[in-house]
Amino acid sequence: MAYIMVISIGPVQGFIASARRTSDFAYGSWLLSELAKAIALKLHTGGHTLIFPHANPAELAPATQLNVPNKLIAQINTNDQDKVAALARELEAALQARLKELVHELEAALKARLEKLYGDTVKTIRGIDQQTAWAQIADLPQFYWAAAPLEAAANAASYANARSRAEALLAARKNTRAFAPVTWGKAVYKSSLTGELESVLTSEIDAEHRWQTFRAGPHEHLSGVDLLKRLGGVGRSFPSTSHMAAKPFMIRFTNPVHAAVQQAWNAYHGQIIKFPEHMRETAPLQHRIPFFDEVDGAVLFEERLAEAEGVAGIADAKKALRDFLDEAAKHGYGRPQPYYAILLGDGDGMGKVIDELSQLGGLAAHQELSKALDRFVAEARELITEHGGEPIYIGGDDVLALLPLHTVLECADVVAEKFAATLAPVVKHYALPFQPSLSAGVAIVHHLVPLTDAVDLARAAEKAAKSVDGKDALAITISRRSGGDYTIKGKRAELVGRLGPFVQLFANDLLPHGVAYEIRDLVLRLGLDPEAGVDDDLLTAARQDVIRMFKRKQPQGKGIEPTIVQDISTQLGLSGNGQAALGLMELAHELVIAKSLADASRVSLQKAKKEHGDA
Repeated sequence: MAYIMVISIGPVQGFIASARRTSDFAYGSWLLSELAKAIALKLHTGGHTLIFPHANPAELAPATQLNVPNKLIAQINTNDQDKVAALARELEAALQARLKELVHELEAALKARLEKLYGDTVKTIRGIDQQTAWAQIADLPQFYWAAAPLEAAANAASYANARSRAEALLAARKNTRAFAPVTWGKAVYKSSLTGELESVLTSEIDAEHRWQTFRAGPHEHLSGVDLLKRLGGVGRSFPSTSHMAAKPFMIRFTNPVHAAVQQAWNAYHGQIIKFPEHMRETAPLQHRIPFFDEVDGAVLFEERLAEAEGVAGIADAKKALRDFLDEAAKHGYGRPQPYYAILLGDGDGMGKVIDELSQLGGLAAHQELSKALDRFVAEARELITEHGGEPIYIGGDDVLALLPLHTVLECADVVAEKFAATLAPVVKHYALPFQPSLSAGVAIVHHLVPLTDAVDLARAAEKAAKSVDGKDALAITISRRSGGDYTIKGKRAELVGRLGPFVQLFANDLLPHGVAYEIRDLVLRLGLDPEAGVDDDLLTAARQDVIRMFKRKQPQGKGIEPTIVQDISTQLGLSGNGQAALGLMELAHELVIAKSLADASRVSLQKAKKEHGDA
């Protein structure tokens, strides 16, 4: 007899999302994966059978690229219940041992920084309450497990029953709270990132050295967990949200660059290199644009320079930035747009997929599924990178990434297609009665919006996508600082099929820019949102008026293409089969989002090349 063990590690979403810098964000995800890998490796080397993830020891070694989800399933090859319980204690010890290794790395990094600053051998780390910091880190992981025995007959049915019982026991265990009071509570500032744990930073080190030692801003308060994320992320260079927003603008600067633009950039660069170290950000190697070299896109936004108020030469730097941006715009390079995208994807009905496969093929089917999901993880990471994005977490059927606006629509589409294609062989082999799909939410947010808020918007968009009948859906929310939030959703292929042409038309100045807001005003004025229950004649008249709006507009001083008008007419149900594919407010919101995507599209890059290619 053997046991099926199910393990869950937390905290997950709140821990990852509690971040101010993108490196904090990425390290939180990486840390949870490292703890899960330590457990998986312990199971593997102990002679037990890994089911989720299905990985070899080399892939489970510390600091490998493999992302392991926070939930693991394994077959424990023993018939002794007491040995199962003992193994669970060993697994939790392995988790804590890996965490201690990371803490020791943190201690060594801090001592090295302090020795560099002060030149003496460091025995005690100055500037933090070390005892409290390490206690907070040790208390961080939440380890839950449950196990159920396999029946003597090792078949699909016995495996399915054991896994189902283990899952039910795990759910009951997670609802049983057994928390002891913390021992480090003090009357000090709380963490700037979460507002929960106490800050461990003291006032022994001045503002500049606080940055050089702890990567903490002059007014930031960090807990021990925050320090682990902040300093752990330093060695794992990650682009800032500002860099991701500026990237579509930055990639336009290909050789040869107009001489006046080059001169203006040289003048501005000469100013920013004078800033203190803690005021400068460096772009990761894989995200660098040759013209800008190591410079992070944050320096292209004057609002980011406001963080350096009081620094000598800041007024001259701001003027030099304005001169550079004006010169770039004058010569066809445009201006940087302050928005980027967060992509959050999740498999549809994967619980049902796992249940069905356990009945159809038992443990072997789950291992095949796990292998397919591992292939998807590697391929999705590559796709996101190819689209200029940065994966934060890809594990199993979960995807979280930062992307520039000009590639996010295509990236969301191809990642979902890759998910379905990767799982298709498993579906075919076990004759699964449905095809697994991946739905995604995209949040288009300002680069200064706190990361926790930005992720919440992406999560809400993903929830909207999951509400689409049949799923395989996409939802996009745009959150403008000077306006409301707009969300569109629909079947992914249909939504991408409508948005893609709109984006290209806007990028080529073939659609009037203000028509979306005119449509919205018409809908609100006539009370057509929602359209259900509205008089058919009034609705038809409003749709016809929208078509007249398009015809009245004169983009680039000429009438809109008749084929474009015909296509929009068909979408509104005024021609073709008479069935409207979308409502008027949906059309307005899709146009708003398409315009934002077009502002950062590759068409603008091609236009810029054409206009000054002989400079």
